[in-house]
Order: sequence, then C-alpha cells, then structure tokens
Amino acid sequence: ARLEEEARARVAGGDIADTAATRDAMVKIFEEWSNMYNAAPDSLQNRGRAGSQVLIQHIASRGFMQSDQSKELFFRVCCEHAVQRAHADGPAASGSGAEDETRQGSNGEEGQPEPTSAPSMHFAATDAFTKLVVLLMKYATDKVQMLTRALAAITKELTRDCELKGVQFNQRPYFRILLNLLMDVSAPDSHFETVNFQLLS
Repeated sequence: ARLEEEARARVAGGDIADTAATRDAMVKIFEEWSNMYNAAPDSLQNRGRAGSQVLIQHIASRGFMQSDQSKELFFRVCCEHAVQRAHADGPAASGSGAEDETRQGSNGEEGQPEPTSAPSMHFAATDAFTKLVVLLMKYATDKVQMLTRALAAITKELTRDCELKGVQFNQRPYFRILLNLLMDVSAPDSHFETVNFQLLS
C-alpha cells in the first residue's frame, strides 16, 4: 500500500516524482505488457480497441501520461529496463525475439561462436517496448508529441548508457528500437493517416 501511495506522488506542476517507487511501478506495468505481448502478439489484435484501452487507462490512472515530463520518464524507465533485459535474457526459441549469434567457427565446427562475435541478445523486451510506444501513440490526442517524448527518452537513455559503459557499450538494442519505430510508424495505419507526414519529418 505504501508503494502504491508513493508511486502516485506528484511534484510541482502535476509531474510524477522520479522515485524508486515510481520506477518500480513503471517497470511492473511494462513487465505485465511485455509478458502479455510476447505470450501471444496476435491475440492483442483480436482484443481490439477495448483491450488496448484497458492498458492505456491503467498507465494513465497512475499519472504516467499526465505531462510531458511524466511521459518522458515513463518511456525512459521502460527503455532502460527493456535494454537491460536484452542483455540479461538468455537465447530463446526461434521467433521469440532472440538474435541468433551462433555461427560456424573458424575451425569449421558448428555451434562454436567466433572469437570476435558479439554476445547473444534477446530482443523480446525491446520489441514489446516499441509496440507499447506505438500503442500509446495510436490513442493519444497529440501523436507527434507522444513520439517526440518517446524519442527524447530513448536518446537520453542511449547517451547515458554510452557514457556509462564506454567501449563496452552495445548499440544493437537501441538500433532495433529505433528501426522498429520507423517501420511501425511508416506502415499503413488509419490511426496515423492524418499525421503521417509530421511523424516521418
């Protein structure tokens, strides 16, 4: 109960306070969405508008969409968590967002990664993150502003991650996130028809 109360705390101007409790609440919502999306991505389409609005209302009821600052914090926390999952989650079954890094080794033996190959990553969480951004954009009054806040959050998290890790920084999760967003926003969708030029400019 205490965490719930702290997660609803506001700072001046109605923004969400950037506290550990707030971040925990955001991560919990993202994990619920990620599990739902990766369990059966197609089922989300079958649930239609009503199912999508339940998730959006859940996020909005916490105040995470109340202001530009709150939106950016929500996207940044979700992005950070998704990228961490990409590094931490082990290789998974084909088709679940995993990137197959196993190649034929220089000695000809199958299943042996090359000495210079990058560590394997699992992109299920990053894919869920981009779909969450697109979902929130679809039902936002200002779709361009929603995308702007998401891109600002991704950029800040990418910069922070790069500065923190230095030469150990791996850009692949961020590349996948940005590529997915570009593809989703560019795809034919009635929700984006009136603002398509603005979204892509």
